Amino acid sequence: MWLISYPRSGNTWLRLFFETYTGQPSISEVGADGPLIHAQGKPCVYKLHHFDQSKMKADRGGKAIVILRNPLDVFVSNLKYKGIAEMEDRFLDKMWENYEQVLRDFHNYKGEKVLIYYEDLLDTFEKAIIPALRVMELKLDKDKIEAFTNDNAENYKTVNRWFKQYVNPNRLSNDMKFEDRRNTLSEQHIRMIQNKIKESPYTETLERYLC
Repeated sequence: MWLISYPRSGNTWLRLFFETYTGQPSISEVGADGPLIHAQGKPCVYKLHHFDQSKMKADRGGKAIVILRNPLDVFVSNLKYKGIAEMEDRFLDKMWENYEQVLRDFHNYKGEKVLIYYEDLLDTFEKAIIPALRVMELKLDKDKIEAFTNDNAENYKTVNRWFKQYVNPNRLSNDMKFEDRRNTLSEQHIRMIQNKIKESPYTETLERYLC
């Protein structure tokens, strides 16, 4: 099972969820980023930041879960992660190229697949995760989902303090998110991103992100 997203779109968050939900490890394309909790057993998901055709072909096209996040927010998150204070045209063009490539590969992918919106996971995690559980052929267990999103869940004690802020969706403030946009993106860059969405072959998939 492939778990794919543009960086900073909640991939590690869902890796942790699937590990706690299945009791199995997950694997990342980043060698140092190994299993988060469970080290033994068959991996439940394989994390990628792009459709790696060589790996996926070897798997005979297995199933794929793709997480999509608002480009306005995910680009800001990537810049902050890299210690870059403000967007520049050269950053934006490259980011968009890689972001859209994930969508292109998703739409062209012939295996079984499902697209999940990051924002839906924040708003109603249980409802948003159901399509992923279905494609993984896992039964819905509301108790496990509630335990995962509960501040007192045991899994909180097994991850570092930096990661804890991403586990509980209620910790993420929309006000903080929009403030990050204002501090990092100029009005011109926001318009550029909006225009790229409108001009994209995948506008229908991205329509919810139009301001």
